[in-house]
Amino acid sequence: MLPTDTTKNTVFAFAQEHGIASAEQFGLHLARHFVTSQEAITRARVRIEEYAWQRIETSDDASRFAGADVVRH
Repeated sequence: MLPTDTTKNTVFAFAQEHGIASAEQFGLHLARHFVTSQEAITRARVRIEEYAWQRIETSDDASRFAGADVVRH
């Protein structure tokens, strides 16, 4: 098991570097990365939850939660 911050930072870095064509493809890419980059890890399970966000127009880098709908992949 990897530390939460390590996992979270990897997810953010992968999203920035590779983009997210679909939640399923992104999850597979992450799982493959963790299994192939860590000798002690032989399998991975990725759970993805998709939330709606809305950019705040007065800021270049801020968003706000835009609803209660959650899509689980």
